[in-house]
Amino acid sequence: MQIAAAAADCVRSHEALGDTENQYKFLHILGSSQLLSDDYEGALQTADILCAALYVQADPVLKAKSEILRAAAWRNLAHHESAIETSRQALKTLAAVHGASRIRAEAYQGLIASLVEAGQIEKAWELREPLVEVLAETPDNEFSGQCYWTLGNLAFAHGQNAAGLDYHERAAGFLKLVNKIHVWARFNKASADVQLQAGVANNQTNDCIERAELAYAILGGTTTELAGLATTKARWLLATEQLEQAVEILEKTILESGVDEALDIATARVLLAQVRTIQGL
Repeated sequence: MQIAAAAADCVRSHEALGDTENQYKFLHILGSSQLLSDDYEGALQTADILCAALYVQADPVLKAKSEILRAAAWRNLAHHESAIETSRQALKTLAAVHGASRIRAEAYQGLIASLVEAGQIEKAWELREPLVEVLAETPDNEFSGQCYWTLGNLAFAHGQNAAGLDYHERAAGFLKLVNKIHVWARFNKASADVQLQAGVANNQTNDCIERAELAYAILGGTTTELAGLATTKARWLLATEQLEQAVEILEKTILESGVDEALDIATARVLLAQVRTIQGL
């Protein structure tokens, strides 16, 4: 919220000075910060102001960035068709623009996410190669990692497990170059989760879990984060028929959580009951 408030102050200041360029620059920063703080209605209003501005409409790159912001707001408000339509409009806006690979990739990523959330997995799958082609021109390790993370999730959702593993390996290759250990921990835990959900439980899955464990050991995690990771490890142990080890991890996680009723703790309790049922206890 502090970033949003500061950005709003900058918008007003530059508007008073007649500095149109910086006025709309900070409007976009305001919209982005509203998204990050879960103020999706506010982000949509900011995006609408940007898209309606003649200054923005005259610049296809600024127009596309504003449309991507609007699409993200629509997506987070669960207006999937509006998000899809707006993402496609951003790509149309960029059609005559040379370069702008990062922004074009953002538009593809947003469109893919909107299609997936709308249940249109096949249409989203058709966009994987165009996004990969644009990423080859995008020299941003974290953003490329995030996009390959998205593509991996898409592949698993489409039943293409080998492609999912490959995309997530590519994501790991980029994200490990970024000095953001929390992002690294979240990615590896999430990758293991989506693999297990797709029925994949191999050494690569365990590698993701162990990388997340090491990352959280370094940075420290919340009770909920550590419980979630322990539950993921237990799911892998269950999938590989290591029941005793799964029980040990789950019992320890539940004991250390005390009376915490967070979702991950509740999931651990349910999983422990399932393991005990398999054991015949």
